[in-house]
Amino acid sequence: MADSLTSLVSRLEKAVATMEKIVVGTSSPAEPGSGPVKAPEAKPLTPSKPIIVAAYEEALLSKFPALIELSAKIDPQVTVVTNLIHSAYTFNSQYLQWSTEYKKPNEEEAKAVQAKVSEIVKKVGDLKDSRNPLNNFFLYSLEVAQSVLWIISPMPVPTAESFIETSSFYGNKILREKQEHQVAWVKGFNEVIKANVAFVKEHCSLGIIWNANGKNFAEALNAPQAKEEVKQAPVAKKPEEVKAPAKVVKKEPKKYERGISWIFEHYEGVKTLELPPEETGMKKAVMIDNCMNSVIQIKGKVKSIIISGCKGTSIVCQDVVSGIEIINCQKLQLQSTGKVPSVSIDKTDGVQIYVPREFFEEMMFSTSKSADMNIVVPGAKPEDDMVEIPIPHQFVHRIDHGKIKSSPSDLYSH
Repeated sequence: MADSLTSLVSRLEKAVATMEKIVVGTSSPAEPGSGPVKAPEAKPLTPSKPIIVAAYEEALLSKFPALIELSAKIDPQVTVVTNLIHSAYTFNSQYLQWSTEYKKPNEEEAKAVQAKVSEIVKKVGDLKDSRNPLNNFFLYSLEVAQSVLWIISPMPVPTAESFIETSSFYGNKILREKQEHQVAWVKGFNEVIKANVAFVKEHCSLGIIWNANGKNFAEALNAPQAKEEVKQAPVAKKPEEVKAPAKVVKKEPKKYERGISWIFEHYEGVKTLELPPEETGMKKAVMIDNCMNSVIQIKGKVKSIIISGCKGTSIVCQDVVSGIEIINCQKLQLQSTGKVPSVSIDKTDGVQIYVPREFFEEMMFSTSKSADMNIVVPGAKPEDDMVEIPIPHQFVHRIDHGKIKSSPSDLYSH
C-alpha cells in the first residue's frame, strides 16, 4: 500500500512539473533563490498578408525569379521585356492588396487604374520591331503582359483565358527554334498564363471583391507608392550597344488598289471615305486596316470585306457576295443595306451590326474570342423601333452520352 502511495505521489509531482513548464513556456528553470520565474514576454502579433495577396504571390510572382534568370541567358532585350511583364503582374498584386483595404473605385478612379495598367502593357508593345530578330519574343511577351488585364475587365475569366491561345501562336515560333533556354523561358511563361487563369477562376471569377467598410479608393491613388512606377526586379542593365526600337512613326493614310483588292489603311478621324460604284464589282475585295474613328462607305456589290485592327470606325456597305470578316477590332459599327450571307467576328471587343429587314433572317454569324457584340434588327412592324439583340459570348457546356452539348448562358435568356 505504501509503495502504491509513493508511486502515485511521484506521478503527481511529475505532472505538476510538466504543467509548470507549460505555464512558463520553454524558458530554462530558474536557479534556486533567483526569485519568481517570469513568464516570457509576449511578442506583438504582426498582421498577416491578406489571403488573396498571398495566394497570388505564391501562384504567380514566385515564378518570376527563375524566368528573369533564364532571360539573362538568352539576350539582354529579353531580360528587359521579362521585367516589364513582372511589373505588370506586380501591379495586379498591389491592386488586390488595395481591394482588402479600400472601397470599390468609382468610374473615374477605375479609369485611372486602367490607364496605369495599360501604360505598363504599352511599354511591352512599344518594343515590337519587325526588323529585330527577337521580334517573336516581343510579340509573345505582349500577349503574356495583356493577360493581366482581367483586373479591369467585367468578364475576368474569359479575358484571362483568351491569352492562352493568342500567346501560343508566337510562343510556338520560338519553341520551333529548339534553343534550350528559349524553350524553358516560353514554357515557363506558358505556366504563368495558365496559373493566372486558375487564380482568377478560384478567387475572382465574378470580379474582385472590395472592402465595403474600407477607405475611399482615392486615398490609394494618392498614396506615394501609387504615384511611383511599379518596381522591377533587379537585373543587369541593358548594354549600351543594344538600342531600343525606334518609336513607331504614324503611317501615311492610303486608299489604293492591289490586285483584286481595294485597301483603306491608317486613316484617323476621316468621316468621308468611300468606294464609289465604278470601283466596286463582284470580283473586287475590300480590306480596311488600322483605321481609327473614321467612316467608310462601300457603294455597290463586292466579293468580300475584311476589317482588321480598327477602332471606333463605322463601315456602311451594300451587297457582299461571300461575307465580311472582322478581326481584332474595338468599338466597331457595321451597317449593311444589302445582302450579306455571313459575318465572322474574331478577337473583337465591341461591335454593333445593323441588318436590313429583308435580309436579317438569311445572315449567319460566327464568333471567336470576342465580346460585347450586338445585332440591331428592325422591329416586328415597319413603324416599330429597331431591336438590339446581344450575341452570346458565354456558354454552358454539358456532357451528354459522351458528347459535348453547348448552350448560351442564362444571361442571354431574356
